[in-house]
Amino acid sequence: MYASNWKTLCMSCALAISALGTQGCYIYSAFQGARTLEEGRYSVSPSASVVTFSNNGESRWMTSQFGLQGGVGLGNGLELQSRYERVEGHYSLIDDMGYNYLDVALKYGLIKDKLAIGMPIGFMFGENVDEGESWQLHPSLYLTFPAARFLDINFSTTGLYFLNDSDDHFLLAFSGGLGIRPGEDGFTLMPEVGILTDPGEDGHFWHWGLGASMEF
Repeated sequence: MYASNWKTLCMSCALAISALGTQGCYIYSAFQGARTLEEGRYSVSPSASVVTFSNNGESRWMTSQFGLQGGVGLGNGLELQSRYERVEGHYSLIDDMGYNYLDVALKYGLIKDKLAIGMPIGFMFGENVDEGESWQLHPSLYLTFPAARFLDINFSTTGLYFLNDSDDHFLLAFSGGLGIRPGEDGFTLMPEVGILTDPGEDGHFWHWGLGASMEF
């Protein structure tokens, strides 16, 4: 189904046990809610997560992922973001696998601090990766429910669309997490869990992670 090297690597992630296995190495965590930065404000958000694959009652630890996201407020609810993610394989056939993901995105607040949309565009790069074949769009919707002065409940849904996929493959990811603000210094702790699905196919991927954001 896939000819390029980076897609072959992703096929190895799930050992070809389902069509969804070819996509398990993609980035689909959020580590953010619907809040956007005010004009002239900046944020830096490191994160770490693990990804597992579940199918027919069995689960395997597939990858560890380490990310760094930055943002700048442009005003009127608009935010410019960029994200880097490093992926390391943990299953027997992908122990030596490692590659990188980079994107840029615009995020726009539709309802202040409660509803926002985003459009990251990114690509993979690294050893054995064909960067020109790895471009992808991640249209995203973010929801935030302020539960207390120091606590948000965040949800997001993201579509993964692969620009060079002749089959126009489209995956769906859903994430939920918390935004915990212990003080007034702009620091937010963001535990999160999410799922990646391929509609109509068996099996799914989970990510479990922790992010932190510093606004200044």
